[in-house]
Amino acid sequence: MIEIVTNWMAVVAAAVSAMVIGYVWYGPLFGKMWMKLMGVKEMGDKNGMMKGMALDFLGALVMSYGFVFTLSFAIAAGFVAKGDFVSGAMGGFWVWLTFVATVMLGMVAWEKKPWNLYFINVGYRLVSMAVMAGIITAWM
Repeated sequence: MIEIVTNWMAVVAAAVSAMVIGYVWYGPLFGKMWMKLMGVKEMGDKNGMMKGMALDFLGALVMSYGFVFTLSFAIAAGFVAKGDFVSGAMGGFWVWLTFVATVMLGMVAWEKKPWNLYFINVGYRLVSMAVMAGIITAWM
């Protein structure tokens, strides 16, 4: 049986890292391009933004906690090295590639969103998930 031990500090740190990366990604790096591609003229009211950020943080916490399970199995199988950030980040990459990047193709195929928007959104998920998985693995 695989032992799954949750380091709650790592779970919270990983979730916070996703929020920080998102702030930079959708702010100074790609914020203006993202807004243009989404057809957004200005960011919403502060109340709406706070609700969105709270929901996003909740999602990041759930994802961090999910990485505890996923990476525990990957460590037990020998695919990820316990305590190694880079190895964990590679685990995050594979989860991103096989689940997130593929599922988000629907926004281009069915919602007719532009490829540039797809690349901005999946790029954020790639970076944030790799860092989150790296943090979780490093603290295991």
